[in-house]
Amino acid sequence: VTTKGAWLGSLGRDKMTFKKVAHVGDEVCHVTLQGCVLLSLCCDSNARTHDIKSRQMLQAVERQGMRSVVSFWSGLIACALGDKDVWVLDLITGMCLATVRGHRGVVTCCALRESILVTADHE
Repeated sequence: VTTKGAWLGSLGRDKMTFKKVAHVGDEVCHVTLQGCVLLSLCCDSNARTHDIKSRQMLQAVERQGMRSVVSFWSGLIACALGDKDVWVLDLITGMCLATVRGHRGVVTCCALRESILVTADHE
C-alpha cells in the first residue's frame, strides 16, 4: 500500500476511525508521532513535520539519502540511510550534526530521546 498522505487513526469503543492529517508530495516511507507533531519521511528524501490538530506543515527538510527509519526529538532527526549508517540532522537546516557508523547490517530501527540515540540492525 502506498500513500501520499499521513493518516491518524483513533480507536473508539466499537470502531476505528481515520482522518487525513497531512498531504505530502511523494510516497510516505515512514511516520512517527511526538505529542501533536507528526513527522513523515518521504521517498523523495524530504522529512516534514505537521501539526495534527491544525493539519498545517510546520517544517520541511530535504537531505538526499534519507530512506527508511526515522525518529525525532527537540529539533533533531535521526534517520537511517538504507545501509549501515544513521544520520542525526538539524530539522530546520538539514545539516548533518553526526553520523553513526559501526553496524554490521542494514539499520532497521532507531530512537532518539534527549541525549540518547538507540539503533539496531539484523545482525
